[in-house]
Amino acid sequence: MLLPVVNLSEDERRLKDVRLAHLVEDRFIGHVGEDCAVFEALKKVAREGLRVLLIRGEGGPEIRGIVTLGSLLAAIVKGGEPLKETLRLPITATKIKAHKVKVYTTDTLLGLLGYIKRRWLGAIPLYSTNNEIVGILTYRKLYEYLRRTIDLTPVIASLSSRKYPELMVAPNTMVKTVIKKFIKYGQGPVIIHRRGKVLGVVTPLNLLRALTDTDTMEKIEEGVDEYFLNAPITTFASKDYPRFSLERLDMVKADEALRSHEFFLTVSADRLTGLVTVMTVITEYAKGLNI
Repeated sequence: MLLPVVNLSEDERRLKDVRLAHLVEDRFIGHVGEDCAVFEALKKVAREGLRVLLIRGEGGPEIRGIVTLGSLLAAIVKGGEPLKETLRLPITATKIKAHKVKVYTTDTLLGLLGYIKRRWLGAIPLYSTNNEIVGILTYRKLYEYLRRTIDLTPVIASLSSRKYPELMVAPNTMVKTVIKKFIKYGQGPVIIHRRGKVLGVVTPLNLLRALTDTDTMEKIEEGVDEYFLNAPITTFASKDYPRFSLERLDMVKADEALRSHEFFLTVSADRLTGLVTVMTVITEYAKGLNI
């Protein structure tokens, strides 16, 4: 359970009254059984554009585990087994580990932001008072709520010229290297560039969709894992992503991009100047709270 907070500003007092039961993620969520194979789960994620899978117990609504795009990618690069064997494992082999501090439906949004201020969180399992998982919290959902309650414009503006070199790669970078970046830094996209000029972006969902491609799967079945893992990342780069001029950043469009894509890039003279994600907006906002 999260710790109580004191000495609050007006905004913080409003957030203190919001219980997390009202912020359970309701989009991009799918359900699978415990006997579902990793590959079948991948196909479901790719087909439906999901971000999270909830593992249900057999014959009941109980949630037995949570699978994220990051945990699926982690299983793919874990090594030790041919990729085709990994894809045949039960989906339970890819579920995320429980956080050291449990977050409950009765906790407050302000308390959660205080927790985020001090440590990185990915997808956040939400527990009932009976210690059962009832759903999941995401940065996307937190952003959607906060933008209706708090003016996040100053936070977004402050992040619009902040680059993350660890999320920038050269065109010939291998897929497995990019996957490891997603796992290590817990966010995306990874930006493909040449001397600062953006050539495309890659998200975890891009890679999982590429993995389920028929040609890729045929190579994996033949035991040629390198066909996917050692491929240059430009093979799977997307040019369909939100980008705005740093000098003429429209905050309305920036907000739309964060809600639709969960990120946007800023550029100046066709060169990358910044990356803004829902995760960095929430984290930066939390850092400014008096908690």
